[in-house]
Formats: sequence, C-alpha cells, structure tokens
Amino acid sequence: MKKRIALNPLWWYYVSVFLRSVDFVGALFTPFLITWGHLSQDTVQFLQTWFWVWVVVLDFPTGILADRIPRKYSIAGGLFFAAFGFALYGTAPKLSVFLAGEFFIALGLAMISGVQGAWLAGTLRDLGRSNEAYAGIVAGRAVSLSSIARMCTGIVGTLIAAQWGLNAPIICAAIPNLCAACIMFLLPEPTRQERRRAPILETARIGITFVWRNKALRLLALNMALVD
Repeated sequence: MKKRIALNPLWWYYVSVFLRSVDFVGALFTPFLITWGHLSQDTVQFLQTWFWVWVVVLDFPTGILADRIPRKYSIAGGLFFAAFGFALYGTAPKLSVFLAGEFFIALGLAMISGVQGAWLAGTLRDLGRSNEAYAGIVAGRAVSLSSIARMCTGIVGTLIAAQWGLNAPIICAAIPNLCAACIMFLLPEPTRQERRRAPILETARIGITFVWRNKALRLLALNMALVD
C-alpha cells in the first residue's frame, strides 16, 4: 500500500483533500449546539471566537514545529487532532466538552495551515512539475474536490442526524479525517533545500515581532480571532 501511494502521490493527495473536506455537520452545526447542546446563541458565538483565538495563538508554535519535522507528519498530525476534536465534540452536551473539541480542531487546522502548500510545492519540485501553470492546475483540482466533498456530504449529514441524532454527524466527521491522516502519513516526504535554521525561541521572537510591527497582519490576526 505504501509503495502504491508513493507511485501516485498527487492522486492520493487529491483523495486526502476530498476526505478532509467531508462536512457532515454543515448547516446542522448551530441546531446541534442549541438543541442538543442546550447552548444560547451568545455562547455559540463565543465558541467560534474561542476557536479562532486558538488558531491564531497556535499558528506560531505549530509553524516552528513543522519547520523541524517532516511536513507530512505535521499535516497527518493535524488531521488526527481534528478527528479527535470532532469525536470528542459529540460525546456529551457540555460546554467544557465543546471548548475542548474546538481547541483540538483549532490545533489541527494550525498544524495544517501553510504546511500543506509547502509539502505540495516540494512534491511538485521532486516530480519535475514545479512550473506555475501545473501548480495552478493541481491547486484548482484540490479546491474543486473540496467544494464537491462539502456539497455532497452535507446531504449525507442530514440523513445521519435523522437516523442517529444531531450529535452523530460531528462524531462521524472524525472518520474521513482519520483516513486522510493515514494517507498523508504514507505519502513520501519531499526533499528540502538545505538552509541554516535559527533556534526555536529566536524563530518565535522574529515571527511575533514581524506580526506585531505589521499593522495589516495585526488587523488580520484580530479579524480571524473575532469574526467567524
């Protein structure tokens, strides 16, 4: 299986993109939190703010980590944490459980964000297909597959909820994420161009300072944290 995946890395990459874009929850998320979770609308909005705050906060340490381990492990780990967050989310109608679920999903998103593009660029370079036109085709296919997955699986989510309850779709969302994590773990790691790496704390200091001094980036980070 590993050899088969290594021979067709882009094809299996498309499969992983489709799987992690599966959205059984979709429009059911707010009814799930209000009806099954017994939350108020204000608490639902607070949960979304909590999620984006953690995405912004975790983006720095996960980015530093991804620069020092194989990128495919960062993506696979992110998908695993997201799967754990989804599974945890539907276990009990408690705010503490929802907060923990949002944290792990945010951790997963932070571990994938940015790293996915670097992995894909390195893979295309290793395959000798790093020209901009082909890279654009690959990115376009991935976006199309992601959109198709969201549209098709949203309907499936309503059927799951009707059969097993409002919490079932979000628990089931863990399954495709776990499958995508396994695929990414088996995909080959692209070669990296050798360069000198600064110590971890120094890298963190440079990154935080850069964002702090850049007004546009500060506003973008604030917008991500406060606006859903």
